[in-house]
Amino acid sequence: MLTSVNCSGSVARFIVEATEKTDWLRALRNVDGIVPIAHSSGCGMAGDNEGYQTLFRTLQGYARNPNFAGILLVDRKRLA
Repeated sequence: MLTSVNCSGSVARFIVEATEKTDWLRALRNVDGIVPIAHSSGCGMAGDNEGYQTLFRTLQGYARNPNFAGILLVDRKRLA
């Protein structure tokens, strides 16, 4: 589970904790677990600088890693 911004890191960890308490995860064969990958960048970061490009490349690398069967990207959406 990847987070697009640091603001969604807690949400990703809560999702993993809740999922690990269910039988759903235990029923999946060949799945060792769910990993929340949070970071400290993103919120308020300009989308046109080297820091953003590095973060985006890093997230892409995780998403393409063959050790992950699937990726859930958690983002922060502001509600009006």
